[in-house]
Amino acid sequence: MATADPIASTPPPERPVVTKPIASWALIAACGAAFAAAWHFSRGLDAATLVCCGAKDRDLILHSRQWWRLASAGFLHADLLHLAVNLFALWNLGSLIEGLWGTRRFVIIYAAALVCGNLASLATTVTVSVGASGAIFGLFGALVVFAVRHRRLLLPKARNRLLVHLAIVLGVNVALGITVPFIDNAAHAGGFVAGIAAALVLRPVRVLGESGGPADLLVRLAAAAAMVGMAGSLAMAVRHARMSEWMRVIGGELEPHRLDGDLTLSVPKGWRYHPPSESYRFHVFVQPDVAFIVTRLVPPKEGADVASAAANIRRLYQEQQIELIASREITVGSATGIELLSRRKLDTHVERNRTVLLPTPLGRIAYVSFNCIESRYKFLEVLFDRVLHSVRVGPTPRVATGDDRLWEKVAEDPRDPDAAVALAARYAREGRAEQAERILLATLELHPSHAESHNQLALLYTTARPPHRRPDEAVRRAQKAISLQPDMPRYQGTLALAYEAAGDRGRALAAARRAAALAPDDATYADLVNRLSR
Repeated sequence: MATADPIASTPPPERPVVTKPIASWALIAACGAAFAAAWHFSRGLDAATLVCCGAKDRDLILHSRQWWRLASAGFLHADLLHLAVNLFALWNLGSLIEGLWGTRRFVIIYAAALVCGNLASLATTVTVSVGASGAIFGLFGALVVFAVRHRRLLLPKARNRLLVHLAIVLGVNVALGITVPFIDNAAHAGGFVAGIAAALVLRPVRVLGESGGPADLLVRLAAAAAMVGMAGSLAMAVRHARMSEWMRVIGGELEPHRLDGDLTLSVPKGWRYHPPSESYRFHVFVQPDVAFIVTRLVPPKEGADVASAAANIRRLYQEQQIELIASREITVGSATGIELLSRRKLDTHVERNRTVLLPTPLGRIAYVSFNCIESRYKFLEVLFDRVLHSVRVGPTPRVATGDDRLWEKVAEDPRDPDAAVALAARYAREGRAEQAERILLATLELHPSHAESHNQLALLYTTARPPHRRPDEAVRRAQKAISLQPDMPRYQGTLALAYEAAGDRGRALAAARRAAALAPDDATYADLVNRLSR
């Protein structure tokens, strides 16, 4: 005589407890909020935006140790269809699984399937991926376990209908995984297996009742850890997005425009163009609620030279009570002009402006002005630099300079740490320490073990003017660079300069001697030793 399964044969309670699927609603809200935030971050969704906002990226997870992406990727979605399909499935399956296993066990099943699904994707694919599909497939797996293991609690017709619906939904999601970008069937498979495993271990307490004892305590702890982990991953994604916004901005595609015959410049693709009119003789490119660029090739009769044109603008600012922050020389390619930085208080916000005047052949002046809300200026400033370095005047193409090649390299892959460090070094040479620091910190957020970024940050904190001159932090950054690459003489030299700036001449001399020992043929370090020995 066969022995009946005591769990499978346990009858349901006479009055099953009916509760609201709070966790399912919370997850739906979190997915919707993450989608809206990512869309607002870039006014659209592409691979770069999704990576900035926490998508699964193999390189960043394995080499930059951003393991939190294994959870945060499950709250992002590639488009509205992807979001709608997953939220519909989560609404139906989540409510059902939470009603069977209870809120705590549901959270454990969901989190386990989410992370294991992304681990499976990490192990088998190199593409960027997002979506809650792995976790939802885990819920499918849990439901399959219930339909098979506890089949005696279901009427045969209900069980068969449930299995048919499961097969249909599984088929639809697999098809989406094949046809829609950023959706990964490896994550589906990993989540499905994890959901089955979790459902086999955890008891569906809303049907079979609590088991009591140490098991319930472990469930409480595991559920709390799962909730903290998912919330923490979203917090890390928000932090990372803020640090990476300049990369998204600078990495966008630029579209060249030929204006006024001989004036050419490139602006972000998708910005609206407004041609000159009789009342306003400037070309205007606008991205609503973000920024606008105004440009024109000024004829010789309207401005004698760059200095006179800049003086006229300063006079206009004074008449209109616009605050002039700075007026300085700027070099773009082989042309040296004048840059004016200003700010203006409006009724609803403060506007920042950068106007650049460059001399051109035949006595004309290239006028380029960039305007945006002050709160976004620090991110968009890099974009304007890229637009500015695309300016060309004349029928013949300008010979590419080192700066041009640098901008091309950075725009091609903003996540390339070597290109970002080169750009930061350029800003540091120009005295723009704040921008250099921002780029280096963002690079280290992506590549925390990139020694050259730590070294450049140490140099910046050693040589910059206050408030960016921070010798103690320079020492710490130089030591970090050395710990990553101990045999690099440049890093020992940077440490020597940092110790000198911090007032510790003895340690500075010791570091300089180590640099000289590592590079005996380099006179730079020998000279540094001699200077510190006096």
